[in-house]
Formats: sequence, C-alpha cells, structure tokens
Amino acid sequence: YPRVFPEILANMVAAGEISGKLEKTLDQITLQLKRSHALHNKIRNALTYPVIILFAMVVVGILMIIFVIPKILMVYEGTAFQLPLPTRIILWISRFITEEWMFVVAGSVIGIGLFFYALSKEKGKYAFHWVLGRLPIIKRILQEISLARIARVLNSLITTDIPIVESFEILSQTLG
Repeated sequence: YPRVFPEILANMVAAGEISGKLEKTLDQITLQLKRSHALHNKIRNALTYPVIILFAMVVVGILMIIFVIPKILMVYEGTAFQLPLPTRIILWISRFITEEWMFVVAGSVIGIGLFFYALSKEKGKYAFHWVLGRLPIIKRILQEISLARIARVLNSLITTDIPIVESFEILSQTLG
C-alpha cells in the first residue's frame, strides 16, 4: 500500500523478513513513526507563528494598496513633477487592483488552483521542493530535517540487527 506506507517502511519490513527479525523491525518502525510524528508536530508548531505573521503582512499590504495608496494618489495627481519609478509602479499596481479587481480576483483564484493542481503532480512537487531547496533559510531547515530522518532510519535499521550493508542499500533505495 504505497499510498498508506512510505517506501522506507516497506523496505525495512523486507529486510526484517530476510534477517529473521521481523518483530524487532516492526517495533522499530512503530518507534520511528512516533518520532516522525513528533518531529512533524514540532515543525508545524514552530512554523505556525511565522506563517500567521506573513499572512497578516500580506493582508495589511493588500489593504494599504486598496485603501491608503489611492488617497495618496489623489494628492500627487495635481502636481507637475515626475515621481520616482518605484513610486509610479506602486501607484499603477494600486490603480490596477482597485479598478480591475474582478480580473485580480479571477487571476488569483486561477493561480491558486493551478498551484495546487501542480502540487498534485510528481513534477510539480519536484519543482516546488527544488525552489524551496534554494531559499536560504528554508534550505537549512530542510537539510536539518532530512539529516534527522536519515539518522533515525539508519538507527532503526542498525538497532534491528540488519547488517550494515543491507541497511545502506535500503536507505539508498529509499532516498533515491
């Protein structure tokens, strides 16, 4: 059942059957699943606050573009001097969003739908993870998570008395 169980668990069960230590292997799998779940919860809890702050910043930015910048735009419309390029770009974005809001909403809904559709495909997941792996702070976090998982799996394989060569073969098959 590849949709239910990760490939590493199937490989560990196969190695446990080969070595004759299936019961010990299943105990280690149980322990590993508990630890993996605990790590997942820690990561989710650690990222909750930054995600809320980021969401609030985006909402405040959108509200400023919709309500504040048009009022500032009225002040500068009657002047004869040329505004700097970044200011003109922000004013153009604000004007476009307030005047063409239906296109913005439709484009956002379509964009979000395409994003989640792409994530449902293997190539889309790969591309998303490739981008995440290039972001400076997130790259470091992902490396730490991967190393923790590798160490935990290798510890489980060695603890079940599966020979080290087979352990590395199972680990390399699972990691690609």
